[in-house]
Amino acid sequence: MELKELAADKYRILAIVNRGSCDVENALHEGDPATEETRISLIQQLMTISENGLHNVPDIWIKCVDKPNGIFEIRKGVLRLFFFKGAGDIILVCTSIARKTTQKVAQREVAKAIRIKRQFELAIRRDTLNIIKGED
Repeated sequence: MELKELAADKYRILAIVNRGSCDVENALHEGDPATEETRISLIQQLMTISENGLHNVPDIWIKCVDKPNGIFEIRKGVLRLFFFKGAGDIILVCTSIARKTTQKVAQREVAKAIRIKRQFELAIRRDTLNIIKGED
């Protein structure tokens, strides 16, 4: 399993790499001009989490969207960044970003996050995680 390091202060924040591309990183840095300020704020939230951990962020930032599987979303404006908690110094593993269009949680994104979490756990057990540093 290949992951891209998005932030690495006290805690590391990683995102899934699929076929050589990190969709989360791309979505944070590119996209609809109408969401530019929101994406910048979301990046700042990730940096704060990397520096301080999850226990020191406002409750309004994060919502548990699937308690049995430990899937969460970081909320900023119309954007939702789906993640699960990692292992060791890996505090977050980001799976996708979606634009909030209805009051319901994006079940397709939750299902994707669950599938990726299972792959992550298997890769941890098999010691097959490949982490690409942020500057690579």
